[in-house]
Amino acid sequence: MAKISIKNGQMVDQDTKAYQGLCQILFNNEMGPNQKISYKDLADRLDVSTTPVIHALKWLELKGVVRREPNKGYFLNTISLREVEEIFDARIALEMSLLEKTAQNLDEEGLERLENALAEYEQAVVDNDVSRRVMTDLRFHMTLASLSKTRIQVNLLEDLFDRLLLKYSKDLFSASMIDTSLDEHYRIIRAVRDKSLTEMTNALASHLAITKTGILESLAKVMPPSGVSPATYHSFEDIKKEAL
Repeated sequence: MAKISIKNGQMVDQDTKAYQGLCQILFNNEMGPNQKISYKDLADRLDVSTTPVIHALKWLELKGVVRREPNKGYFLNTISLREVEEIFDARIALEMSLLEKTAQNLDEEGLERLENALAEYEQAVVDNDVSRRVMTDLRFHMTLASLSKTRIQVNLLEDLFDRLLLKYSKDLFSASMIDTSLDEHYRIIRAVRDKSLTEMTNALASHLAITKTGILESLAKVMPPSGVSPATYHSFEDIKKEAL
């Protein structure tokens, strides 16, 4: 079995190039549900050898994005309403559990990072840039989680986002976004500024519950039996940029 090249917890060199390139392809829905993934075609497209492509696929297999069938190769997994609900339940539990440490560890630098993330989200709303709005919303949440200074939990949250974003459409995210989303973000950051754990808990819980309901309702309306819908993203790495 080929090894995944890791350095300080991160894939490096050609492995990184292959992984990021493959994620971008998945974000753009350039592969169909249950489609067999060609190592050689990907290697040629991403300008790497087949070995880094296989490493990237093994990494995505761990995230549940692709599956390996013996003697057949790798195939793109689909997603289901039940899976989305389970992922959201895990996300809510994880984000909520970090709030107490966020309140304890908050400093001026951390607050500035969160305010910058909110400003980016606000601009995306003003510009009516749907794709950017999705990315900056998730960046805001990842930044908020990172203020807890609990690296392992933040990595777990990052993994949950990957499981969602690599497998279904940003259009489904956007369909769940209502006009009050920005107000909900304002409420969260006001609570963070005040270091009010009670208000942080109430604000975040309300926001995540509304988001979950909206996405599940949107999925129920538009998801075909295969559980796949097309999507186009600016960049996979944009979502995580500057969040940590």
